[in-house]
Amino acid sequence: MKVGFILSAASIVGAFVVPNQQQLQTLRETSSHVAPKISEKVLGLGDILTKANDLGSYVVGMIKNVERIADQHYQGAKSGEILVATDKDEYAKSLDDDDDPWFEPDGHHHHGKPNKTIYQLIGDAPHTTIFAKLVSQFDDIVDCLNSTSSNHTLFVPVDDAFKKFKHHPHLPKDMLKDFVLYHIAPGLYSPHHVFGSRTIPTELNQSELGPYHQRISTHLGLRGFTLNFYAHIVKGNIPATNGLINSLDNILFPPPRTSDTLDFLSSRFSTFELGLLKTGLFDTINDTSTHTGATVFAPTNFAFKKLGPKLTAFLFSRWGEKYLKALLEYHIVFNHTLYSDAYNKPTEKDDVVEDNADRNVHIDLPTLLEGHHLSVDIAHISRFLTIKINGFTPVSVPDIIVKDGVIHVLNDILIPPKKARGRKPDSDDDNNDRFVHMPFFGNADEAPALTVDELIERLEPYI
Repeated sequence: MKVGFILSAASIVGAFVVPNQQQLQTLRETSSHVAPKISEKVLGLGDILTKANDLGSYVVGMIKNVERIADQHYQGAKSGEILVATDKDEYAKSLDDDDDPWFEPDGHHHHGKPNKTIYQLIGDAPHTTIFAKLVSQFDDIVDCLNSTSSNHTLFVPVDDAFKKFKHHPHLPKDMLKDFVLYHIAPGLYSPHHVFGSRTIPTELNQSELGPYHQRISTHLGLRGFTLNFYAHIVKGNIPATNGLINSLDNILFPPPRTSDTLDFLSSRFSTFELGLLKTGLFDTINDTSTHTGATVFAPTNFAFKKLGPKLTAFLFSRWGEKYLKALLEYHIVFNHTLYSDAYNKPTEKDDVVEDNADRNVHIDLPTLLEGHHLSVDIAHISRFLTIKINGFTPVSVPDIIVKDGVIHVLNDILIPPKKARGRKPDSDDDNNDRFVHMPFFGNADEAPALTVDELIERLEPYI
């Protein structure tokens, strides 16, 4: 197939590389999925997010930190370096201030064995009255935070965290319960342990993940160590008879869906989102009745820019749409949710990777491109981490937690392997579907090594 007759469209490719909101909105309106307003996206949190000013702490903070961390990881990936974390012992020590008796109403710090439960401590403390009142509405959660039969860790927002929002929440009770549960983790998570964990399970279960717990992610960036990119622990390792308390300067909102998260971060993912909308994959991702959990390797706008103007123009033309769909299907995995330190397999118990601190982990993930897997290699020692896809493509930002799975950010496009003639794509004697043996794209300003005709030849067997 010759495509030279359409390449004159390259002069307008800028409109495809970073599509504007009007383009995205037009496609959303033609999709069976109608994108919710921004105030409805954070799990529909009602009146708490009804005005733009109220969104600042959560949405703007998340966007800025994702972009900063993406830039940091990209620079590190170019030089082959791993982002170096500060010492977790120093981090834990910085949060353990014996002269700051936050959870003692009489103003005295009691050393020795704790004599109060988590619920009793937050109920008595002057800094956590709002969250304590929310917990008090649910007898089963009160019982959980009072019971000494098992340990839990509470990430409790201080009262000032709620005061950042001008409008108090008026939520359905089931939604409010999810909100509270998302701040409770099974087991003990001291700041030392939190710092060494890439994700943390919570007591929130959502149908989109099946039997698995929703998780919180941890990140180290220019604004320090954060949970879900924006919340900081301000006081940690507060002991109770049934666990620990870490206080936060921000509320932890249960995460929105994959599609809404990409929309939040359109300054990074508008081209990817446009491709999903054009090919119908946006609706496929949103229809969670067809799958339980997902892993999406999301290419940034920069990744699409590296394809070059001719290739991008072709993919986003009506002639290239079917090839674009195959290409994007290769970035999406259903029924397998792979975090950097945990793996939710279909119908199986969590396969936790976090204890494998001194060895590499290799996992093959089946993509929506039939018969093709992604080869994922995770190497980490505590917070030192690299994730590589198909042998060399690095994940620039791991673990963007979403309601229906997880997003990992890529600054490169993953190209399906060339299918050898006479072989099935999942043939046992053909491992080419697992690895890309050469980097197809260099710097964004360099000419791509893969031409339109070569890409067509590569993708034609899967159309």
